[in-house]
Amino acid sequence: MSAIQPARLKALKPEASRIFKLCLDKDKHTALQGLELASALGQPLEGVLDEVSLDPGTNELVRGKRFTGNDKTQPMLDALLILQLGLAPQGTPAFKVRKSIQKLSCIAAVIPNLEGFTSLEELELKLPSEFQGQDLKALGRMPKLKKLEFGTYTVSYGTASGQIESLNGLDTPALEEISATYKNLNDVSALSQCKKLKRVDLKGNIKLTTIECLKPSVGGLEVLNLNFAGELPPLRLYAKPHRLRNCISKALISLQI
Repeated sequence: MSAIQPARLKALKPEASRIFKLCLDKDKHTALQGLELASALGQPLEGVLDEVSLDPGTNELVRGKRFTGNDKTQPMLDALLILQLGLAPQGTPAFKVRKSIQKLSCIAAVIPNLEGFTSLEELELKLPSEFQGQDLKALGRMPKLKKLEFGTYTVSYGTASGQIESLNGLDTPALEEISATYKNLNDVSALSQCKKLKRVDLKGNIKLTTIECLKPSVGGLEVLNLNFAGELPPLRLYAKPHRLRNCISKALISLQI
């Protein structure tokens, strides 16, 4: 009895195939031009999202075979996938997937626009070593996001982690947890708009000079890790942070009455 062969992907039409391949070009600038071209079309490449779906148990994005690659191609595949989902018109299966995603982990060749991912509650952005970003303005508003993590990108030769200078542009009013360790951050003032924060991990960001942005949420903070996060001045408060049970910083604790 012959083994059952896995279903083969349906070939893309010539124009869609050309743009898809352009986005995976070894030259970074050429690949980014491919993304710009795909965006300019204003709609998804025909057939490119046919295999993309949603895990019914976790409401997490399932990429499918076309958008699953190797260490070198996965960052651009993720960038293209998020872009294509963002372009999906109302009434299509891809639109329904986008609107239903609650949990998303992606390797960010560029900061993705997640404005239309309105059910998103957990986001992990893994930054490749070559990533050099300035801020998070491209993300857009995410009204339901509760957890944001800048994860480590595991590759065949070890781990890789890019850097980002600022959290400016972060628009997540429901955010409860953020982890952005060793990202070279020098500005986290955007956290002042996140008044529901419970857990904050900014370990290893040695360029930070202030945590004044945490004042609006300090009453609800439970965990705060500022170890190796620069020479931070004390944060003077009018009330004691009663819920804070774990605070780690180079100065042991940077919260003072």
